[in-house]
Amino acid sequence: MQSYFRLRLRVLGRHLLELGWWRLLLLGAMLLAVSSKALLTAARHPVGQWAVPILGMWLCLSAHWRRDDVPFLQAVAPTFRQWLAVEYALLLNPTAAVLLAHGRVGAAVLTVLAAAAVPWLPIPAVRTRKQGRSSLFRAEAFEWVGGWRQGGGMLVWLGLLGVAVWQQHQPIVAAGAAVLWLVWVLSCYGSAEPATMLLTAARGVGAFLWRRLWVLWIYYVLTAAPLLVVMALGPATWVSALGMLLWSLAVLTGALLAKYAFYPNAFLSRTIQVGVVALGLLIVLNTVYGAVFVAAFPVLLTKSRRRLAAFRYD
Repeated sequence: MQSYFRLRLRVLGRHLLELGWWRLLLLGAMLLAVSSKALLTAARHPVGQWAVPILGMWLCLSAHWRRDDVPFLQAVAPTFRQWLAVEYALLLNPTAAVLLAHGRVGAAVLTVLAAAAVPWLPIPAVRTRKQGRSSLFRAEAFEWVGGWRQGGGMLVWLGLLGVAVWQQHQPIVAAGAAVLWLVWVLSCYGSAEPATMLLTAARGVGAFLWRRLWVLWIYYVLTAAPLLVVMALGPATWVSALGMLLWSLAVLTGALLAKYAFYPNAFLSRTIQVGVVALGLLIVLNTVYGAVFVAAFPVLLTKSRRRLAAFRYD
C-alpha cells in the first residue's frame, strides 16, 4: 500500500507540474472559495449536512468509474480495493473534519464510510446497442448517447425531476436539481474523443466548434426544460428560470471550449472544466467574478481553435 501511495503522489506531482503553477494557484483559490462556502452552508443546515456524504460518494464514484488503472491493479494486486478505499477516505477526511467541527458526527462518519465503500461498487459494463434499437440522440452527440446508457441518464433525469416536483414549493430544490443535471451533462463531456473523429464533422475549426456547441445547447435545453418549468411554476419566477438557463449555457460553453483547448489531455481538460464550473458558481456569491468569467471565454476560444488546428487537415 505504501508503494501504491508513493506512486499516486508521483503521478499527482507530474500532473500538477503539467498544469503549471499559475493555473494551479488560480484554480485552487476558486475551488477553495466555492467548496468551503458550500461545505460550511451544508454543515450548518440540519438537513443539508446529509447531502455532503451523498455528493462526496457520487464524486468518488464518478472518478472511480473513469480510472484507467483498475485493470492493472486487478492483475497485480488482488487486494487493490482496500488501497482505493483508504485513498478515497483520505481525500474526504478534510470534509469530514469540517462536519465534525460543527458537531455533525453522523454525517462525518457517513462521509468517510461512503467514500471507502466506492471501490466495492460494480463498474458499469460497456453495453453495445442491440440491432434495431434506436437512440434518443443523434449519433454525432456521442457524449449524450454514451452518458445516457452508461451513466444512467434516464434514472438521473427522472430522479431529479421527481424531487423537483415533490418539493416544488421550495425554489432552492428545483434550482439545485437543475445544477446537478448540469453537472451530470458536464461529466459526459470530460473524456476526449479519438482524433479521427475531429475530421468528420465540419469544414473547418470554427464550424466544428459551432456544431459541437449547437448540439450541446439543443439537447441541454430539451432535457433541462422540465426542471426549469417546475422552477418557474413555483415561488421562483420565470425570470429566475431564464437566468438559470443562460447561466447553465454559459458554463457549458466554457466547459466545452476547455475540453478542446487542452485536447487530448484528459487531466488538464477536466481540471479546467472544474475551474469553469467553480468560476460560474463564484458569480452567485459575488458578481465581481462575472468579469473574470467573461474574460475567460476569448482565451479558451483562441486556445481551442489553435489546438484543434493541429488535428485537422482542411
